Formats: sequence, structure tokens, C-alpha cells
Amino acid sequence: MAILSDELIAALRRGEREVIAAALAEDAGLCLAADGGGMTLLHLTIAAEQPDIAADLLALPEIALDARQESHGRTPLHLAAIKGRVALLHLLLQAGANVFALDNGGQRPLDVATTPAAIAALRPPTLHPETALREAIRSGAIARLRRQMQAQPDLCSYMDGRGDSPLHWAAARGNVPVVQAVLEAGVPVTRTDRAGRTALYLAVAQGHLTLIETLLSAGAAANQADYQRLTPLHVAAGHGDATRPLSTPPLEVVHQDAPAPPRILPGQGAFDFASPTSPTPLPPRNAARAGDYLAAATALLRAGADANARARGGRTALQLAAALGDEEMCSLLTQGILSSEC
Repeated sequence: MAILSDELIAALRRGEREVIAAALAEDAGLCLAADGGGMTLLHLTIAAEQPDIAADLLALPEIALDARQESHGRTPLHLAAIKGRVALLHLLLQAGANVFALDNGGQRPLDVATTPAAIAALRPPTLHPETALREAIRSGAIARLRRQMQAQPDLCSYMDGRGDSPLHWAAARGNVPVVQAVLEAGVPVTRTDRAGRTALYLAVAQGHLTLIETLLSAGAAANQADYQRLTPLHVAAGHGDATRPLSTPPLEVVHQDAPAPPRILPGQGAFDFASPTSPTPLPPRNAARAGDYLAAATALLRAGADANARARGGRTALQLAAALGDEEMCSLLTQGILSSEC
């Protein structure tokens, strides 16, 4: 292990943030270096109570967050707990420091905490690692997220009270790089919540094309339905809401010999958007975003989505699109139905 210079340690103790930043920019390996007693740069920052420098270090992907001091086996979190450095404790916890790490005496940071404030900081709910992971996902702290999921791989199978996984949290935020980091950590792309919804379902509900394509490329199933048998294509056709009321009876596609596109029939008569006698369709939930959902549906159909899929009660994506009066979506879905019958 490389040895930290006395000059650098002295600069750290004086709080010379720019000096530390310049040294790390020149040699990122200093993150793993230690002094003569086995204290890493992060240990020394905790000991010197330098929260600004600590925050800079914790933002680096190379930082050894849970490095053990050679003599006692203590991590930076142990040291912060012993010294009662509450602000630094919170920084370490938010970065994903392992609250279950044991020193050479078999003690956790909570066991060696010396002040009531430090003990409170280390008790649940802070004690639960998923709290820090959720915060990392919310804030888009990818380096922190990767460190924590690498240190605690069981988080890949974690589910909260609603059955949401870390992938659901990331998809709900719409942050593509965070979603990619969660997938790289090992969370299955097909993981469902308690309603049977996947991250792809959430991405489609947002009309987030880049996220949809990212998930499909990662192996998301375009036809994976929730427990109401609603598929992502239903969600796209419903402009993000596949459960909205329908204003028309069940629809069917009618094949014609003429080259004109097929008509959509609600019950008895043809549903023709150009006809003044047709039922007045409901306005789209968000007309300004109709194009986003059309692009989402196009991506799903290209990925093999079944345009004929029926949810419980028989509702189809085409019904949802017709109820919203989305002519372009109806045309796209009609082409998908005809293509599947060829």
C-alpha cells in the first residue's frame, strides 16, 4: 500500500481543500494510500473533522469507503462513531458505508459510538442499507450507488413495502444512467412489484422513449403483463393510464379489399374519425404528450409487443386509443394487429 506524505497529511489537517483536490487529480491512487498507522485519507479526514474534504472524497469512485485501519480493523464509519462526528457520520451513511462492518474486536460502528447523537444516527431507520440506496438513486449519485450495491449484493433482491425494487425506484425517477447502473449491479430487468408491474411498465407510463429503449435492450419483455393482464402497450395506448374508463363498446378491426386503412367498429357502425356521425371520442389525457406515447408504442411493437393482447375484462390497447380519440395510435395499433395476422 502506498504511503501518504507528511505534507499531504498536514494540508488535510489544516483543511486545505484545494491542495487535496490537486493531489488527487494528479494521482487518484492516493484514495487507497495510508499513513504509517494504516489510516487512509478518508480515516484521516474523519479524525481531523474536515466535512468538506470528506464530501469531496466520497464523490470519488475510487474511494475506499469501508477500508479497515490496519491496527484495529476500524472503518471510517467506526472512527466517526468513536469520535462522535455526527455530520461526518451522516455523510458516510448517505454514501453507503457499511453499518454492519466489524472491527478486529467484532464490533459494529453502533457498538463503539460514544455520544447519544452518534448512537441515534446509527440506529434504524438509518441502519437499514436500503435507506442510503434509495437516497443515492433519488440524487443520481451513481458512484455511491455502485459502491453500495457492490458491497451489499443482497440489495439486488430487495423489495420495499409496495414490492418495488431498486430498479423500480430508478425507473420512476426516469434517470437512464441510474437505471443502467442498477441493471449492471444485477437487479433483474423483469422484476415486478406487488401489482405485477415492471420497470418497463413505469417507463412507458412516463412516455420516456430513451428509458424504454434502454430497458428493452437490457432484455425487458415487451409483453410482460401485470396482474390485471395489462401490458406496456396498453399503458402506451392509454397515454400512461391503462385503467381509464372506456367510452366505446369493444372494438374490432374490419378487413377491407380497398387499399384504404381498415375501419374500427364500436358495436354496430364503423368508427371513422373523419365521419361527422361517429361518436365523439374523449380528449387525450395529455394531448401535448400524445407523440411520446405513440413513440413508446412504436418501440414496443418493434420489440414484439402483441397488439391483440387482452387484459381482464377483454380490454385491448386499441380500445384505449379509440376512447381517447388518438387517431394516430389507432392507426399504429391496427397495423400491428394486421401484421400479426399475416
